[in-house]
Amino acid sequence: MPVSPGSKLGPYELLSLLGAGGMGEVYRARDSRLGRDVAIKVLPAERMADESRRRRFVQEARAASALNHPNIVTIHEIESADGIDFMVMEYVPGQTLAALIPKHGMRLEEALRAAIPIADALAAAHSRGIVHRDLKPANVAVTQDGLVKVLDFGLAKLVGEMNEGAETLTATEESGPLSRPGAIAGTARYMSPEQATGRKVDARSDVFSFGAVLYEMVTGRRAFGGSSLAETLASVAREQPKAPSELAVEVPKELERLILRCLQKDPERRFQHMVDVRVELQEIKEEGGPPSRLTSGPGDDYLPSWSRDGRFIYYASDRAGGRAEVWRIPAAGGSEERVTHGGGSLAYESADGKTLFFMRESFARTSLLALRLAGGPERKVLECVPPLGFAVGPGGVYHFACEASPAGTPLYVLDPATGRDRLLATVEKTDGGLAVSPDGKTFFYPKGGGEGSDLMMIENFR
Repeated sequence: MPVSPGSKLGPYELLSLLGAGGMGEVYRARDSRLGRDVAIKVLPAERMADESRRRRFVQEARAASALNHPNIVTIHEIESADGIDFMVMEYVPGQTLAALIPKHGMRLEEALRAAIPIADALAAAHSRGIVHRDLKPANVAVTQDGLVKVLDFGLAKLVGEMNEGAETLTATEESGPLSRPGAIAGTARYMSPEQATGRKVDARSDVFSFGAVLYEMVTGRRAFGGSSLAETLASVAREQPKAPSELAVEVPKELERLILRCLQKDPERRFQHMVDVRVELQEIKEEGGPPSRLTSGPGDDYLPSWSRDGRFIYYASDRAGGRAEVWRIPAAGGSEERVTHGGGSLAYESADGKTLFFMRESFARTSLLALRLAGGPERKVLECVPPLGFAVGPGGVYHFACEASPAGTPLYVLDPATGRDRLLATVEKTDGGLAVSPDGKTFFYPKGGGEGSDLMMIENFR
């Protein structure tokens, strides 16, 4: 029976092909009994007669189903239908790490957010006597919520069973392994030297592969490569990659040392246990490190602010012809997007995340404008002669009056829907800066005048 999207395997309808390799094809499928999406891994029909592949398929299921960890894909069951053996797994929506690593490498915080769960997952597998043997960016999925899942224990083998038989797998460049007696196992660019030379492997082989993946995460470059499979294997076995600092990549020295120790050719000189790698990564995360570059365009970038959902950073930049405009970029790094086209600087999203409020300065006047992020023309909210600051909170747009009176400077909240101001308080002379708490009840502003200014707070507003 040929298998393709639209086919049915028992109660499962195959919806789309997610990926394919030497160990099988993976489909997104719908479980008609439970009404949920799952991932199904099935051996290609033309290879079902290969008993060694069938054995290894069952072995994969046995190894992976023994693991119960939040960062390892869950195996639901193993079934057969119409003569086809298949594995039903948790469906992980999102992208693989291979698709998420930018060409210049990931920011430190982003890399650690992914690396620590991967290390934790491998440590858990090793504690059960299971070695992955094919760790690579394509075998790590990251959901939209940032959850990391290690996939495809297709090359995993119980340590006690290692090297007991002649049946092994063929190394490939990218697409995955193919069974063949007397060959070697893994994906060439990420395998350990002992894998590359056909020697006995243990959990320290995963430590090396993890180092190769982490190297690529922080540098954007592969640790090993070559124009052919033979050259790649030779590079893995003999060459040492350049340290990230030699590539002008700013990472903490402790992280650089960790990566290079993982990539030691001699297993005795690597970390001996994955749990030690995880602990050191956690310490590096807690200690922090040098700032990571987020934007890299021409001109000056300044006045950053978060989007309400935390996915984007808004900022002002004068890269567009020397005039300040509002831009935004994903907080995790990626392509920059210009938001305003008539000038803009300080910008904040509305409480519901649907509207962007921003300042525009021209000659001696400063305007506050609103722009619907879903599309539409901008509109003017208010205009002042001096450039006074503003803040956005749950009640609307908070701002000071354009001109102070002898009694002080009035603080208003403006309802964007009606365009009406409501007086909240009158404060001392201020230079215009303003911040509001998330509940809209506390305000901070600089008290101006004299030889300097102090930060003031007013609270308990409703």
